[in-house]
Amino acid sequence: MNTLSPNVKQSRLRLAGMLKSYILRRSELQKLHVSALQAQRRGQREVCGMLASDENGQLELRFLNNRSQRAGQFSMARADYLKAREAIRRMGKRVLGTFHSHPISEAIPRRGDLAGTALNSFCLIYDVCGREPRLWKIVKRRDQRVAKEVPLKSHQKLRQDRRGNTEG
Repeated sequence: MNTLSPNVKQSRLRLAGMLKSYILRRSELQKLHVSALQAQRRGQREVCGMLASDENGQLELRFLNNRSQRAGQFSMARADYLKAREAIRRMGKRVLGTFHSHPISEAIPRRGDLAGTALNSFCLIYDVCGREPRLWKIVKRRDQRVAKEVPLKSHQKLRQDRRGNTEG
């Protein structure tokens, strides 16, 4: 017989990283959009960083320098990653994984995204053209890495005028 109260059960699930959905605040989405759009305009570059969450599933994006000079790719310095991870933990938040943008493709993990993301971690991908973020958990099925989409609550897509400025 299970004697835990519903609140205790819910807290334990949250601590275990098993939330049913996550929340991306409008302010975080706006920062991501502006940064990703600027990177896209500088030669189809990507933005990237660490993805963190509080106990309620509210996401925080910690932007890191994209070390890759190649279009459509990202790379983070290990030292930057470790420093950001420590800062996130000091704030009492949980490191979920990473985020990055796709300058000209949908927010679906590509082969390189799957290979470069740690198993059982999360990957938030932002489609710059479609102005849509999607959240994925990278898991192993039949000895292959696959991406399982995780529900993401965010404000509707950001609207743009003809110059690419966001409205909203």
